[in-house]
Amino acid sequence: MVNIKHFFALVTLLFLLGACTNEAGHQTDDSVKIDLMNPLYAAGFKVINDNGLRKLQIMNPWSSGTVLQEVILLPDSISTNRFEIAGEIIQTPVKQIIALSATQWAGFEKLSALGNIAGITEAGFVQSQAMKALIRRGEVIDVGRHGVLKPELILQLQADLVLFSPESTGIPTVLGNTGLPLLAWPDYYETDPRGRAEWIKLVGILTQKEDEAKLLFDSILDAYNAYKGLVESLDVKPGVLADKAFSGQWYIPGGKSYMASFFAHAGARYLWADNNSKASVPLDMETILHKANQADYWRIAHAAPQGYSMEMLAKENGLYADIKPFRERKVIFCNTTRSGYFEKGIYEPHLILADLIYFFHPGLLVDYSPVYHELLK
Repeated sequence: MVNIKHFFALVTLLFLLGACTNEAGHQTDDSVKIDLMNPLYAAGFKVINDNGLRKLQIMNPWSSGTVLQEVILLPDSISTNRFEIAGEIIQTPVKQIIALSATQWAGFEKLSALGNIAGITEAGFVQSQAMKALIRRGEVIDVGRHGVLKPELILQLQADLVLFSPESTGIPTVLGNTGLPLLAWPDYYETDPRGRAEWIKLVGILTQKEDEAKLLFDSILDAYNAYKGLVESLDVKPGVLADKAFSGQWYIPGGKSYMASFFAHAGARYLWADNNSKASVPLDMETILHKANQADYWRIAHAAPQGYSMEMLAKENGLYADIKPFRERKVIFCNTTRSGYFEKGIYEPHLILADLIYFFHPGLLVDYSPVYHELLK
């Protein structure tokens, strides 16, 4: 059993010792310029130094090892006239940003930089009280709903930069036609939870809050790895089933996906761990049910503003009641509406992991209170 207070005291000590060691042991090689903001776990972006210019490379999610977009990062204290620069330039800090995904603007909230956000989409689904207040005061404008962008509002804001989720077909026409600077943000392709959280470093670069961003990520990383380390030597690995049917199909996380990584790091045996997909995989009910009784727990994430229960789950599909974790009342539920899971969860993977460990290995985390999950009643 692990006492949470003692556990976090140990994590903090290890973090401070590690920081001191890295600072003292750092060596500079003039022939190799290593940017401190270059990611350790994220595969979706790189920060490099090229002949004195700092470059950001957004990697192509559909073609491994290739660059989707490259921009030059230039502090606004440096005049662009001082260089003969070919290519896109982003001057930092970027003061007026439109963020078309909640995971994008949530990173700015983590760094106390919501003032940099001028526009978002789907304002009606926002859970953050700070963002709601900005929307009410008209300081942040809703530029799109139900997947449809409003180009007239985007143009009206005249933002310095628009963060968007890229598509394999190219830049959406409605964005390309605005003529505004665009930055692709494929954070959702990261399969390691630590990699998704590491996009906070890019937020730090855009806001010139690099020290704060790196410190925050390092603390997340230390806590995540400490939790992960608690279960690595455990012999008992409970079987886990994920999600539920929707419109006749049951979309399970692929065996190499973001959620599958959480299950593995939480010391569980995901039933489809041998699947090679990094994305969701549709399976029919018969296939799911054939394997479902090998599970000890069933994890579901679902938007339920009015709450959710075992009874409501059973009413959705009578076959659910025959699944072993349902019979044994071991359904782990994440209410994505009430918890703000899709906003801040990306930057709190250590808490999501701790939640899962708390349920998968009862008694291991003493005095811990789950943040994003509950046992469905």
